[in-house]
Amino acid sequence: MSMLREWSVRKRAPTTALDLAGLDHPLLAQLVLNRDHATAAAATAFLVPAHDAMPTGPCLADLPRAVDRVARAIDRAERVIVYGDYDADGLSGATLLGIALRAAGADACVFIPHRDRDGYGLNAAQLERLAGEGVGLVVTVDCGVSGVTEVDAATAVGLDVVVTDHHEPPTILPAAFAIVNPRRADCPFEFKQLAGAGVALAVALAIVERFVAEPQRPGLVDRLYELAALGTVADIMPLVGPNRAIVRRGLAVMNARPSPGIRALLERAGVGPGEVTAETIGFKLAPRLNAPGRIAEAMLSHELLAADTRDEADALAERIEAVNGTRRTLLDEHIGRARAAVAELGPELPAALVLCGDYNSGLLGLLAARLAEEAGRPVAVLNEADVCRGSVRGIPGFDTIAAVRACHDLLDRYGGHHGAAGLSVARARLADFESTFVAASEAGMRGLLAPPPPVADARLKPETITWQLTDLLARLEPCGAGNVAPLFETRGLYVEDARVVGAKHVKLTLTAPQARLSGIAFNAADDGPPNGQHIDVLHRVRRNVWKDRRSAELEVIGWRLA
Repeated sequence: MSMLREWSVRKRAPTTALDLAGLDHPLLAQLVLNRDHATAAAATAFLVPAHDAMPTGPCLADLPRAVDRVARAIDRAERVIVYGDYDADGLSGATLLGIALRAAGADACVFIPHRDRDGYGLNAAQLERLAGEGVGLVVTVDCGVSGVTEVDAATAVGLDVVVTDHHEPPTILPAAFAIVNPRRADCPFEFKQLAGAGVALAVALAIVERFVAEPQRPGLVDRLYELAALGTVADIMPLVGPNRAIVRRGLAVMNARPSPGIRALLERAGVGPGEVTAETIGFKLAPRLNAPGRIAEAMLSHELLAADTRDEADALAERIEAVNGTRRTLLDEHIGRARAAVAELGPELPAALVLCGDYNSGLLGLLAARLAEEAGRPVAVLNEADVCRGSVRGIPGFDTIAAVRACHDLLDRYGGHHGAAGLSVARARLADFESTFVAASEAGMRGLLAPPPPVADARLKPETITWQLTDLLARLEPCGAGNVAPLFETRGLYVEDARVVGAKHVKLTLTAPQARLSGIAFNAADDGPPNGQHIDVLHRVRRNVWKDRRSAELEVIGWRLA
């Protein structure tokens, strides 16, 4: 992987602008200004978001109606099923809503569909089964807003359905009892980018406020926020506004008093107390929680998140760790076979790649994403069957769903968004799909601008990169989508030692007259900084904790000779 050689650095803001932010450190003020928070009030709201940013009452369309239907279920002792999804967002949202319902006195259980047996979203056969088992109310999480046919089928067998979802609604909404979705055209809540778990949290908080005695609320609400934070980060929602408030509070819980399931996951990921960040969720917790839904039973992850005892959580976490190891092995094997298939196409690749083979359906998205990154073009990966199911991933700036939509008359089903899509197509139409998709991708790639070189937030002197600096930068957390971790430039560092670790990363020792720094350059074994040279680096600043030693570490994104 080639490391960056070109970047620029933002100009330092005038002293008057830095003062206007009303903060106690000029670098923090600069970073906040770089994120377009120019006044003291805006800076404070960004750094310490208010928990009351969550929608309540009539702020979300149909939320009062949904809670009224839950109240009726509690009064009548009806069985309630929370119908979730098999990814980390749907899992965490369904789990937190199930916890809230049971705390309110409802006879509630969680159902997580199986990826292959039940497919994505509501499944009419499962809904009919639930009705036959005496369920009266189904509350969806992270799915259902497109389930017009399935909701009709549920109504026909006597079920009421309350939909909570965050996906783009279709033109015709399902005839559900209530639909809680901030993306509804008639929803007055201005923030439209809640995760499925965030919408579930809004419903859960309304339920808790109505049915749970005040002395019992604090610990319960903390656990709900912890789970909502997990889903929000895992689903790559922008960490601004209410999402930032959710994740900030949820991370505080994970760092101070994690629930048994989260604690067990953190231990297996090698994350110590107080070290949990949004990055931890995205790269260490979410992949583990997603693994059972990809190649086994997603209910396993729900059971872990819902666990109330340490022993139960440890046993479930061990099983998930084993499944995740199998997932990694399978993905590596799939990647090897897919790369071989791409190589057979020859040196001149088409504008987009379509691969169909014996691939595990739960790994299609991961596989397509990896190949799209490596090949620098859109990729569709499908499993071989009479009706082939597939995942499509694009490259930065490419409208993936538009290219898939161009093939709509060939497809059985499709859906997605700008960066990713899913589809199913009859094998007899696969060749026609490939040619149409390649042509649509070629048109979509035409004139696509290369992303501009990155811009560092500020230039740091080597001697200022200390543990105290990481404390300052922690005030910007949570960082992630919509609030990227700050980038810095540091000049004139001498590469005292650069060695490959883990086969593809480069561990660095960098020195300056008044500083000695450690660094890591990921996936840079073929293009890392050379020993014995003075270089300028583009980097992030990370906390490095090893046993009792704490230090600041550079995550090197780019380098060039000084």
